[in-house]
Amino acid sequence: MAKPSRNMMLIIALICGLGATVLIYRLVHSTSAQKAQQGTASVVVANSNLAKGVELTLGHLKIETRQRADLPEGIYSQPGQVVGRMVKERIREGEPIVDKALSPADESPVLGVVIPPGYRAMGVFVDARGGIQHFLRPGDHVDVVVTVLEKERERKMFSSSQMVLQDVTVLAVPPAAELKKEKKKDSIPIVPVTLAVTPHQSEKLSLGMEIGVLQLVVRGYNEKQLASTSGVTWDTLLPGSPSSHSMILKPEEATVSYQVVELIRGGDRRQQRFGGNGARWLNMPNADGFTSDSVGSEAASAGNTETTRGSRQ
Repeated sequence: MAKPSRNMMLIIALICGLGATVLIYRLVHSTSAQKAQQGTASVVVANSNLAKGVELTLGHLKIETRQRADLPEGIYSQPGQVVGRMVKERIREGEPIVDKALSPADESPVLGVVIPPGYRAMGVFVDARGGIQHFLRPGDHVDVVVTVLEKERERKMFSSSQMVLQDVTVLAVPPAAELKKEKKKDSIPIVPVTLAVTPHQSEKLSLGMEIGVLQLVVRGYNEKQLASTSGVTWDTLLPGSPSSHSMILKPEEATVSYQVVELIRGGDRRQQRFGGNGARWLNMPNADGFTSDSVGSEAASAGNTETTRGSRQ
């Protein structure tokens, strides 16, 4: 039997070597892929910056694949696990949602977890005509303006507007669906907003809601400077309009109900004008050009020695 040639042996060796290389490559690649797959995980992360007090919805969340070694404890793999939970620690865009940053899963959202020390949560009704409430988010900072409106034409000059609070934190705003259900105060649409205020600030807001309408002015994200303002009145807003002084009736234009009483003492006769309600003497000139602040003591001392006659004007 003829021995295989040297070239044939070389060809067989090359084929065996190539097959072994392919097998080893496939084995190594499969092992690496398995290890890589075991070293990653799907994790729920923030789709945008989330402030304290935000109630999580699907729009706030997304799923990304991360290396397990880089992930903190308490992560979630499905958005449904955290929807409805309240954020109690600020979460930045792209950060994993972790359990310690959220309110307890077995409790309803608790407002108390986002109230700063020394502050209170106060719900206020604000003027909805400007539409700013649709852009408000928990964590925003606002200034509060109180506007007192006088409806009567004769008293419109007493209307005023004043910024009473500055740099106030918004804790909560109603969902978009609730914002459409506007209530009204004196025909002005109003919506509720929850603010973080000090006890004294809560007193200001309470009075402001009783006497007027509240407006919110949104501050810039990094704006911390407080403004100095003295407010606006009818006169300062409309300098050319009739002022409160020009609207006051002059004495001769006023209609007064009174009684004219004529006092006769011997040959001396004079008149006094007495308020129509019979309560007091008016400080008005009498027929002789004199005035009388009071006639009670004089009438008492006159007794039966005087004759009085009166007529109503």
